[in-house]
Amino acid sequence: MTLRPDNPIPFSESTPIREFVESADQAMVVVDGTGEIALANGLAERLFGYTRTELVGLPVDVLVPERIRQRHGDLRREYSAHPRLRQMGGGTGFQGMRKGGGEFPAEISLSPLETTEGTYVLTAIRDVTASRRADYLASHFMAVVESTHDAIIGRDLDGTVISWNPGAELLFGYTEAEMCGQTMSTLDAPGRDTSSCDQSIGADPVETQDTVRVHKDGNLVDVSITNSPIVGMDGTLRGSSIIARDISDRRKAERLKDGFLSLVSHELRTPLSAIVAHVELLLDEDLLSEHRQRFVEVVHRNSLRLERLVGDLLFVAQLESADLTVTMTDVDIVTIAKDAVEAAAPRAGGSGVDLRFEPGGHPVRMVGDAGRLGQAVDNLISNAIKYSPDGGAVCVRVLPDAAECIIEVQDEGVGIAFDEQEHLFERFYRAPTAASLHVQGIGLGLLIVKKIVDAHGGHVSVRSEPGSGATFRMMLPLDPTVRRSTPSAVPALARSSAR
Repeated sequence: MTLRPDNPIPFSESTPIREFVESADQAMVVVDGTGEIALANGLAERLFGYTRTELVGLPVDVLVPERIRQRHGDLRREYSAHPRLRQMGGGTGFQGMRKGGGEFPAEISLSPLETTEGTYVLTAIRDVTASRRADYLASHFMAVVESTHDAIIGRDLDGTVISWNPGAELLFGYTEAEMCGQTMSTLDAPGRDTSSCDQSIGADPVETQDTVRVHKDGNLVDVSITNSPIVGMDGTLRGSSIIARDISDRRKAERLKDGFLSLVSHELRTPLSAIVAHVELLLDEDLLSEHRQRFVEVVHRNSLRLERLVGDLLFVAQLESADLTVTMTDVDIVTIAKDAVEAAAPRAGGSGVDLRFEPGGHPVRMVGDAGRLGQAVDNLISNAIKYSPDGGAVCVRVLPDAAECIIEVQDEGVGIAFDEQEHLFERFYRAPTAASLHVQGIGLGLLIVKKIVDAHGGHVSVRSEPGSGATFRMMLPLDPTVRRSTPSAVPALARSSAR
């Protein structure tokens, strides 16, 4: 039986079946005993790309890819011989074919529909592309979670652990059964504040932080913690996911390296001091010939440079210790900057650099360590001179305001690429430009500047573009009780210069 608009199906416009098909929340087609489509709803139009007029009268087999149409026809005829209810998701999945040729995975349910004209089949079709992908991603995610050596921990909004992978059991020693229902405070190490790390649950991701946790056996574990929110499809916060990675080996290597630097620096300092002292005695002698005088001056200059490098290494090694201190007194920051400029003037003149000082007009009093602040300004000026061309200018400014004092060092050098600027204050970092220009240094000077400024509750910044020079700013609070950050202690060591 072929059904056309002029040969309507047994249910008229007012029948409950037609109304049910039209109002359904899924794509639906009604198929007659010959396999032709007798009725289709609006969702079927949108799913398959045909209009209703095009669908009615078409063989239902055109809604599946050509490669499986014969198999689909066999299954359809088998069902027609023994019609029965088949629910959605009961293994009746098939591959749908849109009018334009696009395929999609689908699930169908089948219901026999008895009429005066014979048995029809009511077919509901659901596109399961999204759910299949979600199932795949969930399975893939679970495989990663179960196989990774990193600890991956899920928490609800109350901070209660709801998932605990094998990596977490390996890292902390607790089984999933032991930790689910507990809070992360179970892993707190005595005397450690974890509130900013893995205890808070918020909508904003937390940056990765290095911290210490305690293993079930009581031993401390160095870990890197990342805390990220878990947000539902509706945009609401559901909890958080914690990823913890064991960094014990890295910490051990860092401690060994710092210990080695400290030991080597101490061992080198004593003979270097003797060399410098004796060379200075030779320089005071009037018996040296002109050639010998030049040779001794070369030795003296390089021994001083080596002494500064050793001082830098020792400074950085001691920064990792807990007993480093600064000596805070009432100081005039203008005088400190002026002394640094005067000390650097001969070096600037020898390099053909015009070194200028703009003091801001009057003394600026603050509480700080004069020696350490002078060391920081020395480093910035030294860098500016090293990276300035012959005939270039370096300007040192003191810019006070009501709450803080800014010391600015501006040069006309090669400039610094934006992607390099975030690394400038890292230990031993040297920009590619420095290496290509053969500029001397080991990449400690700016780290030292940052540590000194941090110890005074301030911060340091850089503004630069390639080819346009660079401007470094030390921003220091005048009131020592108003700190931008918790100060770290800094040792009293020799001044240094290295970008």
